[in-house]
Amino acid sequence: MDGIKERLKLSAVSLRQFLIMLVFAGGVMFVFLFREMVQRMDNQEQEVVSEMQTKLHLMNLYIDSYCDSIQNGLMGITLRQDLYEKQGWESYYALEDIRKSNGFIQTLYVAGPDGEIYASQQALYDAVKPDIVDDMIDRARDNPGRLQYSKPVYSAMSAGYSLFVSYRSGDNIAVTETGCDYLRTMFQDVLGGQGKSFMVREYMGEPFLFSREDPGIELKPGVYPLEVADRYLKMFDYGKESAELASIEAVPEYSFLCTADNKLGWEVCLMYPADILQGYRSELFWFTAKHMGLWFAGIIIIVFWFTMLYTNPMRKLARDMDQVNDLEHLVEVHYSREDELGRLSSHYNSLVRRLRELVEEVRDAEHRKMEYEFLMLQNQIGPHFLHNTLACVASLIRQGKDETAGQALRALIKLLSYTFEQNAETVTIREEMEQLGNYVRIQQMRYGSGIRFEQQIEEGAAQCRVLKLLLQPLAENSIFHGIVPGGGGSLKIAARLRRGILHIFICDDGIGMTRNMCQDILDGKYTARVTDRLSSVGILNVNERMKLWYGEEYGIKIKSEIGVGTVIYLRIPQEKE
Repeated sequence: MDGIKERLKLSAVSLRQFLIMLVFAGGVMFVFLFREMVQRMDNQEQEVVSEMQTKLHLMNLYIDSYCDSIQNGLMGITLRQDLYEKQGWESYYALEDIRKSNGFIQTLYVAGPDGEIYASQQALYDAVKPDIVDDMIDRARDNPGRLQYSKPVYSAMSAGYSLFVSYRSGDNIAVTETGCDYLRTMFQDVLGGQGKSFMVREYMGEPFLFSREDPGIELKPGVYPLEVADRYLKMFDYGKESAELASIEAVPEYSFLCTADNKLGWEVCLMYPADILQGYRSELFWFTAKHMGLWFAGIIIIVFWFTMLYTNPMRKLARDMDQVNDLEHLVEVHYSREDELGRLSSHYNSLVRRLRELVEEVRDAEHRKMEYEFLMLQNQIGPHFLHNTLACVASLIRQGKDETAGQALRALIKLLSYTFEQNAETVTIREEMEQLGNYVRIQQMRYGSGIRFEQQIEEGAAQCRVLKLLLQPLAENSIFHGIVPGGGGSLKIAARLRRGILHIFICDDGIGMTRNMCQDILDGKYTARVTDRLSSVGILNVNERMKLWYGEEYGIKIKSEIGVGTVIYLRIPQEKE
């Protein structure tokens, strides 16, 4: 996971550019395809509307043709005087022949001057005697030369909804009962199936003609003749006010279009299944979604290619610059381009070269500073040691021990020669211990046998190199602040080599000190008596010299206990001759 985050961080510019271009191109594509989808949906709906308008127009034409056929038939019948002169079964057979020649006529009636009514289905007429026939004859008698239409009514003569039309020419009156099932058959042929339905009603009346084959139209339960549910009536009221495809909450399963553009003024409502329209929309949506997916995949590839093309040089430059992890690895980059990246790499290389120069200058300055500090600390130890040694010699002289004082001065001369005449900054443990022995003898001359000295230097550690005058200040501190105040004691120095590290222990059984005093001495916070003002200088200087020479991880550790003694521990990386 961290590796992925790091790669994303290194490719942040490329990723941002890729995302920006992808969002922009994807957004343009989405807007374009979305508009195209909406346009196609509108076109599809317009096609449906256009198809329904065409079918409605055909249905109205069928109604008009239906009216014209009835009109022509009635006019022709009233002009045939022979039909009115025949009586009895002769009239029945003549009317039946005319009815059979006109398939849409259910029953034909004529009324002569004598008022007698003859029918093509005489026996059925004599049994039923529908009142509407007499009403239509009376209307024709009162309005000669004009067609009279009844409302579509349920007729017992035809066992279905029929339209009665009457006409008078002279004294001859003819009435036709035309079944609406003829129109239903014609309308079904116009619709062509696919769940499309229709309803027809007289103005503000109940639907009398509808698609019986469609199980989607809800009928009133327990009603005969069949009637559609009341909720469908709202479609007529709403559909007449809109020239577009409409839908209402009461009938969610259909979209519809209504018109009353025919000679009879009948309202015709054409119903289109909403699930088919929704299917068209869903199909178009998924078609657009597939194309959008293909386009988007193509855009991703193209945008990725352009992004890589224009950001590869930048990412290569960034990878080269990443090689510069610290001031120890200042790497130049090489580009032969003449564009912005070329100028950037050129300026970067100039900066790298200048940094190299500054790093070298800083290193030289730090090295010189370290040398000056080390020399200053080393020079501090000389006066400190000389002060204490001369004080020891003066004490011997005051005690009248001239010979012993002379021996002490000779030992001092050897120490001074060791201190000031050798140019080397490091010596072997053996050499350091030889000179430390001279110093201890001087102190033994001063304090007598109260100071006992012991050394345990392993053979492997004897040739290891350490800083010159590393042990003497620490032994001096043990003698003056541990052994002497306690009235005498032992000083023991041990050295051993383990795994390339030299371990040195300076132990005394003097008065000891507290843990806080140990830490204060190392931190330079311990305040000694005025007469001992130089006594803590040795430990501080040795500690700082070791850190400067060997590194911060090396130095002095002190462990002490009151009344038991003190152990000073030094850990030094191996240096052999």
